[in-house]
Amino acid sequence: MDALQRGMADFAAALARRFALGVHSTEDAVRYTFFVSILRELDCGPERLILEYPHPARPRALVDAWIVASDSEPAIALEFKFHRPVLGATTNQPRTMHAGSVIADIFKLALIRGTPSVRRIVAYVCGPEMAGYFRSPTNGLSGLFELPQGRVLDLDATYLAKRSLTLQRSAGSPCPCRVSMLYTGSIDHSFEIRAFEVHPSPP
Repeated sequence: MDALQRGMADFAAALARRFALGVHSTEDAVRYTFFVSILRELDCGPERLILEYPHPARPRALVDAWIVASDSEPAIALEFKFHRPVLGATTNQPRTMHAGSVIADIFKLALIRGTPSVRRIVAYVCGPEMAGYFRSPTNGLSGLFELPQGRVLDLDATYLAKRSLTLQRSAGSPCPCRVSMLYTGSIDHSFEIRAFEVHPSPP
């Protein structure tokens, strides 16, 4: 288990404690918990963390976070998303659009090329509604959401073309890449945690 995987495991444990307390948890609060865990396991001070980092290849776009390389660790580009259940909601979340936004984050990081020694990680936390959507055979996304560690999945225009038009629009322009599962976990069958590592396909 490398430092990023340990950081994800520490994040899952911290998030479980937070949810057990019943503390109101916005995406910003969960994101803060994530960064505390990741920086601790990387033995990285906050001076190496840059929030809303200018995307190296997409003008005016921002990467959620960038951890500057050290002598022993490569730079890390991070996207983070939290789709939490909406308490008291009587209608479904925009599940297809939410799923597409996760794929959009993957493509965003896949666009980062020509930058030596950078890891590209999309961290995702969701509740049972979105987990069920990803796992449904009807939606064709279980291969991504349940990707076993040690396996890779090709994401490109061909992959998108087999999914719904709403998802395609939400995902945006595809950037061919391979995705591997860095970490997978769950919290009391109520929240799912995934960390996808993105590997750009050769040009």
